[in-house]
Amino acid sequence: KKVGKEVGVYRALTIGTKILGPIIGALIITMYGFNLLFITIIGLTLIGLIPLLLTKDIKTKQPFSLKKSFLRKDTPLKFPFIGYGAVTFATVWLWPLLIFLFISAYLELGLFGTIVNTITVIGVLIIGFRADKINKIKLIKAGSILFSSSLLIRAFATTIFQALSAWIFGALTWPLLDVPFEALTYAKSKKLN
Repeated sequence: KKVGKEVGVYRALTIGTKILGPIIGALIITMYGFNLLFITIIGLTLIGLIPLLLTKDIKTKQPFSLKKSFLRKDTPLKFPFIGYGAVTFATVWLWPLLIFLFISAYLELGLFGTIVNTITVIGVLIIGFRADKINKIKLIKAGSILFSSSLLIRAFATTIFQALSAWIFGALTWPLLDVPFEALTYAKSKKLN
């Protein structure tokens, strides 16, 4: 019954782990250069692989056909996930690279990334605690319109102020879309299982 709250807390924790990353990365690059940051990331990745290597694989045989997967009755449900993936790729990977064209100072970019992630965590928590009391479909519709407008503003940003304002606006509106979408996804999967 409290799926929205659970999703909100989960998403806040996952995004929260990224709050200090941009500023720490910027400090390492500024003080010691990119090579140390690269070596640090490789080391952390290798450490992160240890549990994966120590975990026993559980394999279940599932028949799969690409053709049949698009002929199923739930095919329309796949399109929101495709869009979700595209938006995530654009905002998490491409947007920071484009912002770097405006802000070439690593420290400023890292600080702003930390600020945006903090705003997103606060928004996710607020929406998460309220999502169970509000119609999730209405939240998704409002979030889609508002977040899409932030993407449109980003596309036409010509100054650093416009670009950063659009980034903050996107951070404020993304939770309206993300939290209820995830909550509905989990609720639907519980019904199917």
